[in-house]
Amino acid sequence: MFEITQEIEEHFDSSLRIKAEATVEAIALSKSIQIGEPDQQIELAKASGWGTLTDIWVGANHQGNTWQYRCYERLCQLLTTAEIQAAKSATATAYQTSFEVIRAMWDLLAALGFTGGSILEPACNTLSFMGCQPQNMRIKSRWVGVELDPTFAQIARLLYPEAQIYAQGFEKVSLSDSSFDLAIGNVPFGNYKLFDSRYAHLNLSVHHNIDIFVVRSKL
Repeated sequence: MFEITQEIEEHFDSSLRIKAEATVEAIALSKSIQIGEPDQQIELAKASGWGTLTDIWVGANHQGNTWQYRCYERLCQLLTTAEIQAAKSATATAYQTSFEVIRAMWDLLAALGFTGGSILEPACNTLSFMGCQPQNMRIKSRWVGVELDPTFAQIARLLYPEAQIYAQGFEKVSLSDSSFDLAIGNVPFGNYKLFDSRYAHLNLSVHHNIDIFVVRSKL
């Protein structure tokens, strides 16, 4: 059962270059394996989201043998055209949530009496909320993660094979109402529309007054 360790948390205090290069290496690893061994999972968990790699898509950063250019060249070899487009689309919203914040949220839930159950994380990236869940809760929990980006959905699967991961937009996933005890995560912010026929009458944006992620995550 994989969990986020101190080593992984300390990695996210590294420079942007180190985090970006580790993310590219994690993506390369995810393309080459079907099952994540413990040492491989440590490397996979260092993937921090496409937001970390925003600079690599900027042509001005490709002058000379820069780390941005090297990351860009490697990803062009690793990813399909569709995956590259998905990556570029996600740079504004796909970031790793602070582990300090995640652990504080679990502490709050424990104080409120939550001991485990059926848990949903929409827009889960690599499903770090599961990796930080206290073990006494985790052994009593069943996880479902939803991640639009197929590359990071695959990394989540390799890290947490016991979880059910949907690699598609949250608005397209068919989930039964009242099937979860808890919805937790850090959903994307932005004033743009996602269409869901069940809630079209509410005219919801991703994060504007009433959030479509909150409405669709109703327990």
